[in-house]
Amino acid sequence: MSDSGLKKSILFSIPYEEGDESCYLTGNFNCYGDGSIELLRTEDGKTWETRVGLFPGAYEYFYSINQYRKVNEKREKIVRPIKAGIRQETFFHDPYSDHFFSKTGGFSVIRCITPPLTKLVKIVQKGQRKHLPDFKYNSKNYNLFEFITRSESDYTFLADDATRHGPYAMPSLNEEPKSANVIYQIFPDRFRRKGKLKEGLAEWNQKPGKGTFFGGNIEGIIEKIDYLHEFGIDHVYLTPFYKSASNHRYDIDDYFEIDEKFGTMSQLVSLSKELEGAGISMILDMVFNHTSIFFPQFRVELPGKLAHEKSWYKFISETARGMKIRWPVKDGETLALYEAFKDYGGMPKLNHKNEEVKNFMLNVMEYYAAKLNVSFLRYDVAESINLNSIKDIFSKFSERFPKIGHIAEIWCLSGIFFGEGLYTSFMNYHLRGLIISLMKKEIGPSRINRELLNMRFVLGDRAYGKMMNILGSHDTARIKTMLESENLSLASYALLMIMDGMPCIYYGDEFSMEGGPDPDCRGTIDWINTKSDFNEKFRSIVKFRKKNQASYDGIIKFTREKNGLIRVHKYSSQQTIELGLNLTDRAIHCERAEEDITNSEQKNVHSGIIGPTEFFLNARK
Repeated sequence: MSDSGLKKSILFSIPYEEGDESCYLTGNFNCYGDGSIELLRTEDGKTWETRVGLFPGAYEYFYSINQYRKVNEKREKIVRPIKAGIRQETFFHDPYSDHFFSKTGGFSVIRCITPPLTKLVKIVQKGQRKHLPDFKYNSKNYNLFEFITRSESDYTFLADDATRHGPYAMPSLNEEPKSANVIYQIFPDRFRRKGKLKEGLAEWNQKPGKGTFFGGNIEGIIEKIDYLHEFGIDHVYLTPFYKSASNHRYDIDDYFEIDEKFGTMSQLVSLSKELEGAGISMILDMVFNHTSIFFPQFRVELPGKLAHEKSWYKFISETARGMKIRWPVKDGETLALYEAFKDYGGMPKLNHKNEEVKNFMLNVMEYYAAKLNVSFLRYDVAESINLNSIKDIFSKFSERFPKIGHIAEIWCLSGIFFGEGLYTSFMNYHLRGLIISLMKKEIGPSRINRELLNMRFVLGDRAYGKMMNILGSHDTARIKTMLESENLSLASYALLMIMDGMPCIYYGDEFSMEGGPDPDCRGTIDWINTKSDFNEKFRSIVKFRKKNQASYDGIIKFTREKNGLIRVHKYSSQQTIELGLNLTDRAIHCERAEEDITNSEQKNVHSGIIGPTEFFLNARK
């Protein structure tokens, strides 16, 4: 183990054996992705190894041989991951890293990391009293302390063991621009259907099944562009529209052809132009972890099972347990084994180290970026795409399209996917979990303050300010169903709208749609019955974000009052936003500031009374 700044460079290695065709490092640091960290054979061919830079923290991991065999360093089969910890042994602060210093909302944000035995650090600045930390995060392996200041003077840290660290000169740093923009996710088959109906489609508003097609199409989206514009949407995220045999289209047959149920390329270009005219850009889904079994290159390679260095795929000669569903070769009898998405044979995994595959991925990205008004590309199963390969691809892509961002689908809190040349954002499932836990009273204000501090540190403020913040997606139960309450659903979105980053609305949530896990969460919008008090309030919180700068650029803090009211303050040097939330089972009398967004922005309508599961949202100078 060697130090490189704060990160520790950890060597992971495992003996090579005949029959090994791939070896992945899989752990909570890469969201258990089978492919983002791939070990290479040493020059003598006897060992698989790789180095990974990790922050201090608690980790668990294992090795995947040919994807399906989970083993430890001795190649012994394991049931549970290996646990390990990296402990911070010394005080550390780097004023030139956005993990430790940034400008936000007109304030300077300063952090330091210490060994876990250090319980308190204060900051001292010229002409000021010792400043206690505004936020703290404590763990078995490290402690974090964050200070918010408007002073531009040098600063020194004073630890509880009387040691001093500094002084540090306040860096000359311009604040990173933040975005008020809002994303709207559309599952194409379920948003809106218009025009001549095709055969085999289910009746609109019917309960969805795994194989149900409803025929939502491009014409339907075009018809609702005015609705999206009036709603305040800036980006429309479309899940796949490529040619596929499934309704979700994540198993793609042809990346350069639009699925006929959805429309044509000329219609897609028209959609892009009309969205652009309304000030809305597109976020497109890039599905590069796997293809379908009908993808032409897979059909070519399947009978021959080429070696890894020559193949677009990863065929394997044996596996400990095989795939859940094995797919036969064209003769209908021969079973082929290959790496696949989550052990599912219908989605064979691409070999991202193959130069032809990398060129293919780049060609797909450039093809759509050149034809459509694209602001971001979203990468399906990013946790399993080789990080070295995607970095090479991004380097070439950015030469032509430097302004297009890259959003990773990852389901954990990890900084390994960010940094020079890697992803710029991710779908923030970690924040989703925190908000739902808060609303369910599983965690309280102090816990969410700690977790948000740790998120800011792990990601760095540059990435943190660009997150795609979500409360649901096509892969989760809907927020209304999770919380069993319209008020709590609306309050969750109100909270999302005052977080730094880009809030994403899952289509239909603005109408209080319900739905359990896939496929139930992928229902159709009932466009006939859309007017409601809930929808009006939902529109108001979107407008509130656009109207108030602190909602997307500031400091956020959660507190609980003695009467049980949870207050969320989001503030900049110019403005304070306040959200009050009653999670008790009784009405609460409370004081509130100027405008109440949940009551058409009238003042003091409730005379200070807020009922169970109710909330208020206001802003003041």
